[in-house]
Amino acid sequence: MFREEYTDFEFDSRVDPPTPPATTDYSMTITMRLNLVPVESPKGKKSFFVNDMDNKRWSARSWNKSGWIHFQSELKKQALGTWDNAFILTPPADYGELLWPRSGGARRKVVCRLEILFVDGSHNPHATIQVLNLVDPSNNGFRADDFDLTSNSILAMDAHWGDTMWKRHTVPHEIGHLLGLHHINQGSNECRAKPGSGVCYGNNMAQRINVMGSGDVLDLEDAFPWRDRIAEKHTRTDRDKWKVDWLSSEAALRGFESQHRDPSAPPLPYVPPPKPGIIDI
Repeated sequence: MFREEYTDFEFDSRVDPPTPPATTDYSMTITMRLNLVPVESPKGKKSFFVNDMDNKRWSARSWNKSGWIHFQSELKKQALGTWDNAFILTPPADYGELLWPRSGGARRKVVCRLEILFVDGSHNPHATIQVLNLVDPSNNGFRADDFDLTSNSILAMDAHWGDTMWKRHTVPHEIGHLLGLHHINQGSNECRAKPGSGVCYGNNMAQRINVMGSGDVLDLEDAFPWRDRIAEKHTRTDRDKWKVDWLSSEAALRGFESQHRDPSAPPLPYVPPPKPGIIDI
């Protein structure tokens, strides 16, 4: 069984055939319809106060048109720059429907794509996200989540492990949550005992610099949303039989360029990506 399109409350997805000579592989695109809502000041006030996830108080104000357009553009740029065209999937050996040409052709792989569409509340968004415009753009400690962001969520922020510092971005992390991914160390006993604590973001350097930790780096396990979706919704196959690999060498190193705080800071040790193969999440 093969379904080219599938829609549910989480997000939409479709599988497209190759378009020779440009591509020889299929592609599976996850489409997210996001309703971004700019939070405005109460009538008659220039600013107002809000609390973040840690109940820390912040001052915010209404958006202007140019700032709002820039925020939307940068959010999409960062989301696609991290998640789009990062992974490629190989179907199970016993699944023979992803052929091209479809009659007597060769078995093809599947490229993982992401599409972000901005819609209003009347167009069935998959997520509605309130966005605050913080008064102080230099203060980037706001604890956001995947349903509340701030103007500073598109800025690079400091992260650290011990004495090692690097830059991270909030948007790719929160898009990862919307894709269905948990924090990198979510399943550990320590994180279960203290949900939302620092240990959930990683207890070693490799976990910390992951996009679902406190960094911008991908690993092959981050392909889970596509691997799960194509197996469960499009092909009715065993997701554990789908093999995951990097689409390119650029994708394998994506995010490492942000692992320096400044030119004088020492580089982080290189953490090699997992080897291609069947993965178990």
